[in-house]
Amino acid sequence: MLICVDAPKFIKVFRRNESGEGARRVRLGIIMKGTNDFRADAKAAVTATETAEIQKVVASYQAADDARARAEALGFPEIARRVADYYAEHATDVEKGLISAALVELTRAVRKVGKSA
Repeated sequence: MLICVDAPKFIKVFRRNESGEGARRVRLGIIMKGTNDFRADAKAAVTATETAEIQKVVASYQAADDARARAEALGFPEIARRVADYYAEHATDVEKGLISAALVELTRAVRKVGKSA
């Protein structure tokens, strides 16, 4: 059985030690959050069963990332409206510059996708 522990940039993957002697868990490696790649520790011997279980864990994290991205994208119109309200009513000059730059970058990205389609 694998144990997955969250850290800021990766998920630590451990094997539960069933023998009861020594360490209660053995580190197998990490799953990188940005890419969902598994990186085995140099000294770890990962079994085929563990590899299959790690792939299921990676697929679960990828599905969560995809769902989060979809939820953020579909919530974007509301966020854009709230940002526009904040920009008009409360933003400092620095904040207005940051918001304007983000908007320009978003517009460029959307146009680029539109041109390639």
